[in-house]
Amino acid sequence: MRYNFSSDFLRVTPPDTTFGDAWESLCHTLLLAEFPTTHFQRIHAPDGGVDIHAPKIPRAYQCKACERGALGTADPASASASLTAALSGRATLPWDEYHLATNAAFTASGLSKIKETLVPHSMPDDCLTFLGPEYWHALCLRHGEVVEDRFYYRVTLEELQVIEALKQARYFDSFIADARQKLKDAPITLRITCNRIHLEFCLPFSTELTIEHLVDVCQSVYGIQLDWVSFTDLSTSVGPSVSMTRGNTSIPFKKKIGELVTEADNHFEFWITVVWKDGTKKDSVSGDTVMSMMTYDLAMPSTVARMTLQERRNLTISRYEEYVQTMMWQNTYAQKTRNG
Repeated sequence: MRYNFSSDFLRVTPPDTTFGDAWESLCHTLLLAEFPTTHFQRIHAPDGGVDIHAPKIPRAYQCKACERGALGTADPASASASLTAALSGRATLPWDEYHLATNAAFTASGLSKIKETLVPHSMPDDCLTFLGPEYWHALCLRHGEVVEDRFYYRVTLEELQVIEALKQARYFDSFIADARQKLKDAPITLRITCNRIHLEFCLPFSTELTIEHLVDVCQSVYGIQLDWVSFTDLSTSVGPSVSMTRGNTSIPFKKKIGELVTEADNHFEFWITVVWKDGTKKDSVSGDTVMSMMTYDLAMPSTVARMTLQERRNLTISRYEEYVQTMMWQNTYAQKTRNG
């Protein structure tokens, strides 16, 4: 499971009034959970370049939020300005470590620009730490119970989007026309969750359509491709298998929706099983395509030679899961943007 820290999914709840406040509040909550014996104090404006202060360590945190989350880029100019203010105010808010807490990554040139801020103050580079979305995602996984009410992972779709999803599944025009009529004649609203992502869709459907049709729609709205991916550095390949479940039980594709649910009991889970193979697979997506969307490094041949079969399996599946979840968030962002 991956958390999304964009303004589309992170709630702004009182006393926070802006998305930036909400991000700072989330970081503060996670730090308290991760380091329960450390006192963390939120510093209110004017903050002097420090949003969260741990005086006993001493350590300072500056929280910077990009509205697009990990799909965007952190602003180095704003971070440099905050660091400059924090360096000037160390007598008032002392710190030996300065952590930039961001929900998006900096570019390489952005990182260099921020580090240059330290030079006039004769501060070493190792006093500065970049805590990006992967760090906060890991903390959310460890402390999910303290942040679960801070996210709103539900997207409501319109009928047109469901019809477009069926078109993408390459049904004939005659079926599309029939499905459109069934959505009008036997409507039902379904609630769909997925075992691979913290994300729920509410979508209009029909009791006269089948589980197979629902799976096809879910593949489209979640952005799941059934293509396998080969990682040549690991000599492995991996791909998904999809189904629809209720109560952890897989449902036959030919079952009609109306045989299974009512308007008051309308929940299905879109289930993605990840399957791996020892060896690359023909007609698969290259791992280079996956790598361009992620941050992992190729494994050195000497490293792979020392890996057990289980270690190569775990690394293969881990890479693929990150890739799939990244694709799902990007697709969902597009769905929300389309809805306005």
